[in-house]
Amino acid sequence: MEFWVALGIEQTKDEEAITAAYREKLQLVHPEEHPEEFMQLRAAYDEALRYARQSDEEGAPAELTP
Repeated sequence: MEFWVALGIEQTKDEEAITAAYREKLQLVHPEEHPEEFMQLRAAYDEALRYARQSDEEGAPAELTP
């Protein structure tokens, strides 16, 4: 899954921007009404945060680079 597309933002290491995008999308995807969409959105959020928290020295894993 392309998690940047799911969150509707460009690739970034800005955790505040990632969280803001997640919260905005979360208003459209209620967990009880759309559980699969919610799980996909949450997975995208988790992956984006993992990317953001990665040190620059480690580099991004191949699947995370554009």
